[in-house]
Amino acid sequence: MNHETLDRTQICTLTKAGEGACHGDSGGPLVANKQIGIVSFGFPCARGYPDAFTRVSAYKDWIEQNRH
Repeated sequence: MNHETLDRTQICTLTKAGEGACHGDSGGPLVANKQIGIVSFGFPCARGYPDAFTRVSAYKDWIEQNRH
């Protein structure tokens, strides 16, 4: 990420090495009792660095308007 700046539509997580997002995880869920995020970007393969997720609640109105 190299000092990327996140905005209110994103969530940053920090996990132990071996526990974060990896290649192929993009679009996967971040869950805390319910889905709160979608894997967006980070350092490859869970190296113990922060991962960034799209914040689902930031798009709630759009989701409600476009679900079928």
